Order: sequence, then structure tokens, then C-alpha cells
Amino acid sequence: MAPKPIDGTWIANSDGLGSTLTIVLSSKSSAVSGSGAYSTGAIRTGVLTVAGTYQPPQAALTLTYDHGETVQLVATVTDNERMKGKLTYKNGSVIAIELVRP
Repeated sequence: MAPKPIDGTWIANSDGLGSTLTIVLSSKSSAVSGSGAYSTGAIRTGVLTVAGTYQPPQAALTLTYDHGETVQLVATVTDNERMKGKLTYKNGSVIAIELVRP
């Protein structure tokens, strides 16, 4: 079975909170880089960069937000349209996340 690709656009929506996250990823060998945009409802919007690794089906990515915060995303690409994982913040909080291709 061929590895599931990680390259492309991924979008996460947080039900009811008005939060969104969009990342565009590109991989070369096991290295992943990218950029994206986020919104936390009416509180904050902005851009971010992404760097990390992808060893199919596992991705280990660092999201660096324009306000300086870094968040770890560890996810499994479950199929060509879906990635499920967890965002881990520096304060220790963990949020489950699902990203889908548009």
C-alpha cells in the first residue's frame, strides 16, 4: 500500500467556537514545511509557519504563530482526505484535532 500523501491544503474547524486553522504543507523526503492561517473567533486572526517530519502515516509538526506561540501537532494521516491528532500547547493543554482536505 502506497503511503498517504501529506502535501496540500488541510483545514480544521472547531465546532461552535468559531476557530479555524488552515495549513498548506509540502514534503521532501521526510521533511515537511508549510504555512497557514488561523482564527480564534473574534479574538485573534493571523498567519503561521509549519516545520516538522512525516514518516507515513505519522506527522510531527511545529506550528509557529505570528504572535510567537509554538504548538506541537502530532497526527496520523488516516486516508487521502483526513488527518487526526492532537495539538499540544506550551502550558500543557492538549486539544484533539481533525484536519480535512477542502
